[in-house]
Amino acid sequence: MKKGIIFLSLLGDMFAIGMDCNKMLYNDRSHALFTAATMEDKGEIQKILQLSKDKETLEHDIVNALSKLASQNYDKGIRLLLQSGVSPLFKDAISELNSLEMSSFQLAAWYGRQRSLMAMLELSSNTESPDKYGDTALLIALSMGHPQAVRTLLDYGADPTVKGFLRRDPLRVCRHAIENLDQHQERLSKIFDVKKKRQDYQECQQLIEKALSTKKGHVVS
Repeated sequence: MKKGIIFLSLLGDMFAIGMDCNKMLYNDRSHALFTAATMEDKGEIQKILQLSKDKETLEHDIVNALSKLASQNYDKGIRLLLQSGVSPLFKDAISELNSLEMSSFQLAAWYGRQRSLMAMLELSSNTESPDKYGDTALLIALSMGHPQAVRTLLDYGADPTVKGFLRRDPLRVCRHAIENLDQHQERLSKIFDVKKKRQDYQECQQLIEKALSTKKGHVVS
């Protein structure tokens, strides 16, 4: 449920460490693509792609490999895979093995993988593809409190006025996250550094306010 995802935004650091991304990859070919990309072996990547005759199955394996590369911040591997003839649009495809039901691009935002985001944005500048709840990568990065990812997305043109799940806009996401941290501070302090996370959310809020102030005709409320 989305409520669970919203609450987990309070547990960003812990959740990012605890999730087993290896479960996303069980197919030999997707694992081979992932391994070749991390080894920066372009020849092996092209060999795997050329020998694969079933286009539909291959596309699933590419998405799975790209999801793991994004979540683990292998930016060089992402670039190599995309430069080997793989469509940049695959960054917006959802891996059926991803329990979060997010695309590779959205996963990078969830984990705050700035290098992964940049690697994908260099070849496909679309930042606005929403997840199944309607949240874009910007809203996802904000909900998890990742200022560097937020900065990167804004630099590449992400809309600071976009509305997602429950019609939440970026400022509302930031303010709600800070309120939740304050409300559950005692419990959350046993899990991670609440002070640091609050600073991250405040930095995210400042980035959004700055983006809004430069958006023609928009007044920050």
